[in-house]
Amino acid sequence: MLLFLRFSAVFFFRILSPLFPMGLSLFRRSFFTRIVLSCAACFFSFLWFTSAHAADRFWVGANVPSDVWEDTANWSAMSQGAGGSTVPGASDIAIFTLSGNTVRMRSDVTVAGIFLANTWTGSVLQGTGTMTVGRSGFRVGSGTFLGGNGFYTGSGSYTQTGGIVTVSHDRFTQSGSFSIVPGGGTGIPNPSFTSTGTFVLAGDTQNLDMHPIFAAITNLTMSGSSRAILRSTVNVTGTLQVGTGSVLTANGFKLGATGSTILNYATITEGTGAIVHTATFVIADSSYVEDATVELGQTIYLNLTDSDENIDGTGVDVITITITTPEGDSETVSLSETSNTSGIFRGYINTENGFPNTGNSRIDTKSATTLTVSSTDAQDALAITDTATLALATTNPTTSEDTPASSSGGGGGGGRTTAAIQRGELPSKSKVGAKTEESAPVQQTEPKQQKPTVTMPTMMQQRTCQRVAKRFGNSSMLSRINQRLMKRFGFGC
Repeated sequence: MLLFLRFSAVFFFRILSPLFPMGLSLFRRSFFTRIVLSCAACFFSFLWFTSAHAADRFWVGANVPSDVWEDTANWSAMSQGAGGSTVPGASDIAIFTLSGNTVRMRSDVTVAGIFLANTWTGSVLQGTGTMTVGRSGFRVGSGTFLGGNGFYTGSGSYTQTGGIVTVSHDRFTQSGSFSIVPGGGTGIPNPSFTSTGTFVLAGDTQNLDMHPIFAAITNLTMSGSSRAILRSTVNVTGTLQVGTGSVLTANGFKLGATGSTILNYATITEGTGAIVHTATFVIADSSYVEDATVELGQTIYLNLTDSDENIDGTGVDVITITITTPEGDSETVSLSETSNTSGIFRGYINTENGFPNTGNSRIDTKSATTLTVSSTDAQDALAITDTATLALATTNPTTSEDTPASSSGGGGGGGRTTAAIQRGELPSKSKVGAKTEESAPVQQTEPKQQKPTVTMPTMMQQRTCQRVAKRFGNSSMLSRINQRLMKRFGFGC
């Protein structure tokens, strides 16, 4: 001990001498001063040693019949040592190396870290208690870890190069980086990680490397101030949720979410990466219900449901789609998200009777045609389309002339009406002795025959409209001229 104190004092003198050369020289000959500095050096050295070197606990459970985590006989202070050491606690790292049996946790477990070495062939079972792993992290090189019913919380990094890990927790929370990559050693099996519950990212800057070859994730949730950066392609089959205050950065990789639900309440930065997701796109009526036919002159409503286009969960996103006709009209329409987080985008465009004119923000046509709307995701190149018929407007049918009223018989008020005669009613007896005579049968007037509509060639239509525009312009006669053209030839100018 005296040698340690003397060494510590000399060490601190050498460190402090350049800083206070004159001051220290005055006290070098003071035995009391040397003792004080030696004690201080001992104290700080002890603090450094205890903080930097948490205890390691090695599982040696194969040497005893018990397989319970909480049994001190299963733990040693050295690899292959004798059991009897304390069960690993919050400042200890639990290490599994040479045993191949099963380890069963019977209570809540809190450790600084867990290490399943490449030589480990057994299984660690969490059980029903919670499990908390500190900043030393969780490393898996081989063997099996089976999560239980309790929550798992890890504040350090998670690294898996081999072995099988299956977690079915309601919440598997990770605050450090998460990496699953194949091991490089001889005979090390490829890693396998499966999460059937909710995998939660709750740290600050978190690298996420869980290639779908090695990892299967059902639900992925980002919470708090998580800043997750993809370092590989990642697949999510259930729900992807970016919570308030979080940022998900694709970083040039794809996050596959086909068929899953995407909820974004914060920010998704795709960059050169992408979130791959399905979408639906329909031409609709004013209630945004799909409509297979739209009449010329009516408004076309458009509805796109694509939750991966909800990039900014704090504001309304806007996307642009294209609508075309075979005659050559092509227009772009901006669709706005219905709310900050809905992922539903809506817009509309009008139609008019006229010659196709690209870029005038409406669909023009002179005849029935087909509408095609299309949208392409700039990141994942997913193209989606819908079609509908743009039909000519229907006109009211020509009505028959009014049927003249029938005259009643002489003698006034007791005569039968035409309808009464047809029903076979007897004459009225309100006036005694009054003569009544039946009205003549009603003559049904034949409706006037409509003149057949003559179809005029498109070239002739164009010339006619040019002459009408030159002659009548915007005068009050233009409407009447168009009515006559529509009635006679089926088109208007």
